[in-house]
Amino acid sequence: MQININKFVTLISILAILNISLFFTVMGLLGLEYEGSESSNIYIIYILLVAILSFFAYGYGVVKKGILKSELIIIFITLFVFCIHVLWVIFGANVSVVFTDFLILFVLLGMPGFFAAATIIKLNLISQVIKYAEVFFIVMACGIAVFSILPTFSGIITTSLAGSSYQALSYYSAFIFGMLLTYNIYLPRSLRFYWTSFIWYKALVYGLILVCVLGCLIGGGRGAFILMITYFLISLFASKGNIFSHKGLFNLFARLLSVFLILIVFLSFFWERDFIQSGFNRATQFISSDGAIDISEGSSGRDFVYLEAIKYISERPLIGYGPFDFREQTISPHNLFLEILLQFGIVGLVIFLLMLIVVAFNAINNRSIYTYWVFVLLLYPLVMLMFSGSYMHSAEFIFGISFIAMYRRDLDGL
Repeated sequence: MQININKFVTLISILAILNISLFFTVMGLLGLEYEGSESSNIYIIYILLVAILSFFAYGYGVVKKGILKSELIIIFITLFVFCIHVLWVIFGANVSVVFTDFLILFVLLGMPGFFAAATIIKLNLISQVIKYAEVFFIVMACGIAVFSILPTFSGIITTSLAGSSYQALSYYSAFIFGMLLTYNIYLPRSLRFYWTSFIWYKALVYGLILVCVLGCLIGGGRGAFILMITYFLISLFASKGNIFSHKGLFNLFARLLSVFLILIVFLSFFWERDFIQSGFNRATQFISSDGAIDISEGSSGRDFVYLEAIKYISERPLIGYGPFDFREQTISPHNLFLEILLQFGIVGLVIFLLMLIVVAFNAINNRSIYTYWVFVLLLYPLVMLMFSGSYMHSAEFIFGISFIAMYRRDLDGL
């Protein structure tokens, strides 16, 4: 019975981590398109269900193992931020609502990431999460293939995914690309199902990796293109041992040769297609003809958004506009650091950076195959949040930061 409960909690934790990306890719696999809450409540029901299940799974972990010291610190920080918001509501001239839409979305979309991280660590489920998550990534890649890639190659250009935007198609494709590469290049067999060593499965995975490359290019997302290149470089030089040893150099040579052959195949069969050219040109539009970075040309108007955000920041540089009501007073800045400045000002940004340094030191001191997997997953929101979205609404971001902050190698046998 205990094993079955842990498996159920494992699946809930994966749902909480992948959350929105899983919803749209599965919708794509089913051939469905979400057209908004006006036509269907399925998205709202899904988000509520995942949030509730992750909360109960977290409660189960608390009952079984109590609360970790590092976990308590994160809870305290969250409550402290909420208290700051309440003070803004009481004393701020422009803030009058406690439960803003931004706060509600933080609870529903962001907090499940923390619940998942704490639950996984305390119940020692990380190896099971990694193993079962591979199946989820395969399903998600199939969703991209069914909804976007196959129709595009049949003549119906599809640059979105099941009702989400072209950016979502690009980012999800790049994200899954990086995770599947990690599974096939770096992770040991002990963290994968036995059938993942079969030839047919390896062929399937590399086919789906190609699907993800095509999805990223068809979508044409610039940040997603950067993310895909980052994943590629990491996987190229990732090594379980010394990369300068004979074995390490041989593996590097084999990977370079594989990349060369795949590149030849890609250029021969896909490069000349109009939708690939169009997506690639859009994804690299921020690079000018002389090789310099041209933000005004390749940012889709974000340069004006950044300038507007900086203008608001300059009006309240020290303490910002409040953590959960700043968007009603300013704008959505499409950048992680600008958002923190709008929320908490320079004081908050300095504290945030100091906390990141502490988390980074903890990651170095407790590095393992588990933290590597989490780091690869965390790259997705880190890159995406430089260009769009909110870190408080990203379950992947909050999960990654929370897990690395709380994880200790001596807790593996907790």
